Amino acid sequence: MVVAVRWGLCALKECDGNDVAGVIGTYMKALLVTVQSIQVEGVQVMCYTDPIMEYNTGFYVVIVITLLLCSLALVGTVIDVWMRYQLTLETKLAHMVNENGTEGSLNEASPLLISKASQASRDTRPSTNFLIKFLMCFSLPQNCSKLLSTKVSDKQLTCLNGIRVFSILWVILGHSYVFYLMSGLADNPVVVPDLLSKWPFQIVVNAYFSVDSFFFLSGLLVTYLTIAMLQKSEGKFPVLKFYFHRWWRLTPTMMFIILIFNNVLPFFGNGPIWQSSFAAQNQCGSYWWTNMLYINNFYPDSFMNECIGWSWYLANDMQFFVISPLFICLLYRSKKLGMIVLAAFIAACCIVTGALMIAYDLRSNNVSDLQKNIVEATGHNYMATVYIKPYCRISPYLIGMGLGYYLQEENRQTFLQTFMKLRLVRLFGWVIAIVLALVVLFGLNSLYHGHKQTLGEAVMYEAFSRLVWSLCLSWVVLMCFHGYGGWVDSILSWSFWIPLSRLTYTVYLLHPLIMMVDVFGLYHSVHLSHKNVVYRFLGWSFITHLCAFIMTLLLEFPLGNLEKLIFGRQRK
Repeated sequence: MVVAVRWGLCALKECDGNDVAGVIGTYMKALLVTVQSIQVEGVQVMCYTDPIMEYNTGFYVVIVITLLLCSLALVGTVIDVWMRYQLTLETKLAHMVNENGTEGSLNEASPLLISKASQASRDTRPSTNFLIKFLMCFSLPQNCSKLLSTKVSDKQLTCLNGIRVFSILWVILGHSYVFYLMSGLADNPVVVPDLLSKWPFQIVVNAYFSVDSFFFLSGLLVTYLTIAMLQKSEGKFPVLKFYFHRWWRLTPTMMFIILIFNNVLPFFGNGPIWQSSFAAQNQCGSYWWTNMLYINNFYPDSFMNECIGWSWYLANDMQFFVISPLFICLLYRSKKLGMIVLAAFIAACCIVTGALMIAYDLRSNNVSDLQKNIVEATGHNYMATVYIKPYCRISPYLIGMGLGYYLQEENRQTFLQTFMKLRLVRLFGWVIAIVLALVVLFGLNSLYHGHKQTLGEAVMYEAFSRLVWSLCLSWVVLMCFHGYGGWVDSILSWSFWIPLSRLTYTVYLLHPLIMMVDVFGLYHSVHLSHKNVVYRFLGWSFITHLCAFIMTLLLEFPLGNLEKLIFGRQRK
C-alpha cells in the first residue's frame, strides 16, 4: 500500500529546496539500509515562509453577517425576556384579582378599570407587530428551548434520533482516522498496514455506510411526513412550499460555512503544511455556485476540486428529494404501482452500479487506496464514478421511502403485524439482520490481508452492500415502531439523543473544518495509535457540537422561524 509521509523541517533561510532535498535523501538512504521493505517514491520539497495575508471582501462579509446575527439575537432576546416579564405581571395581577376581588371589597369602578387595562395591554402586545415577530425569530431563549426540548408526539419515530446521532459520530470517527492517515504526519507510518489488518478496525474503515444510514433516514422521513400531509389535505400537494422548505432549510447554513471556509479559516492556522494542505482542499473560489445548485457531485468532475468535498452527500440528498414526489404521489394514489416503481428503481441502481464497476474495471474503495482514489484521482476512479453519484447511491433512500409509506399507511395490512407477534419470527429476523450487517461491515477484511479483489467480487459488493445495509436498518426501525425493539429501542429512543439529533446537519458540515485547523496547523509529527486518534475524535466531536449549537441558535433555527412567519405556518 501507499502511505503518504510528510516531514516539516526548520531550516536557515539561506537553505533552498535542493539543500533540504539533499538532507532528506541522505536520511532515506540510511533508513532503507535497515528497513528493506520500504520503497520511497515521489519526493517533493516545498519551502514555506510565513505569508502576509490580507483581509479580502469575503472576510468582511463574514464579519458583517456574524455581527448582524448576533445583534438580531441580542435584540430578539431582550424583547422575548421583556414580553415574558409582562406576561408574568399580567398573570400575577389576574391571580390577585381572582383571590382577593370579592363583590364586597371592590367598588363599582374597579372591575371596569381592570378590564380596560387588561384589554389595552392585550391590544397593544408587541407580538401583534410584524417587526417584533421578526426579531423574536432570533430570540436565544426561544430557540434554545426549542433545541433542547425533549417533548415528542405519539407518532414521532423516536428511535431515529439515536440512529442519526450514532451515524454522525461514526462519520466523525471515520474522518478522524482518514485525516491522520492522509496528512502524512505520522511518525510511525510502517504500522499502518498492521493497524488496518485488525478485523475490529473494519467498523472504522466502513464508516462509509453511515452516509447510507442518512440517506435511508431522509427517504423514510420525507415519505412518512408527506403521506401524513396528503392524508390531512385530501391529496393536495403544495409543490412550491415543499421544495422551498428544503432549500431554505439546507442552503443558507451551508453557504455561510463555505464563506467561513474560504475567507476566514485561512487565518486560523499556520505551519509547514498549512498552506499546501489548505490550498489543496479549498476550491470554493471557483466552484461555490455548484453547491448552491446542488450539482457538485457532477461538476467539477474531480473529487478534490469540489468546494467542501464532503458536501457531495448534500447534493445527492437534494437530488433524491427533488424526485421524491414522483414516488410519494404514486404510493398515495396506488400502493401496488408505487411499490413496483420503487422496486424497479432499486434494481436499476444495483444494475447501474455493477455496470460501471465492470465498464471501468473498478474495485471497492478501501483505506489503502485513499491516496489514489481521492488525492491523486484522475479520470474514471471509484470515488468520482461510483461513490458520489446519485444513481449509485439512491437504493437506501428508496428503501427508506418504502418503509416510511408502510409506517404511515392508514389501512396497514394486519397480517404482517400478526406475523411479527410470533417470538420465533422476530428472533429469526434479528439473526438475519445482524448476520447481514456483519457481512457488509467485515466483507472487505480480506483486502487488508493480501487478497486481491476480483472484478466479480467488487461488482457484487458494490451493487448490493448498501441495499443490504438499508434493509437491516429497516428491520431495526420496524421492530422499534411495533414495540418489539427491547433494549435496542430503549437506547435509540433515549431522550438525550433528541437535542443532539437536531445538530447533526450542522455538525456534518463543520467537523472537517475543526479537523483541518488542528491537523494542518501542526508543527510536529504525530504518533499514530488508536488511543491518540480516539482522544482527537472525542475532542473534535465536542468542539464541533459546541460550534454547531451556536450556529444553530444564531442561524438555522431563526431562518426556520422566519419561514413559518412568512408562510403563516402555525406551531403545532
